Amino acid sequence: MKKEQPDYSDLQHSVDTLIRKFGLVKTIEVINNLSGNAQLKSSDTQKVKLLVL
Repeated sequence: MKKEQPDYSDLQHSVDTLIRKFGLVKTIEVINNLSGNAQLKSSDTQKVKLLVL
C-alpha cells in the first residue's frame, strides 16, 4: 500500500540521501537556495554563461 502524503520521516530520509551524495555543506547550500535564503556567488565567466543560455 502506497502512502498518500509524505511525512517527516520521508523528509529526513531524503535529506540523509542528499548528505551522503553531496556532503553536508553542499546539502545546506541546496536547501538555502531552494528556500530563498542564500545569495548566489558567481564569477564573471559564469554570469556570461547564464546570460547566453
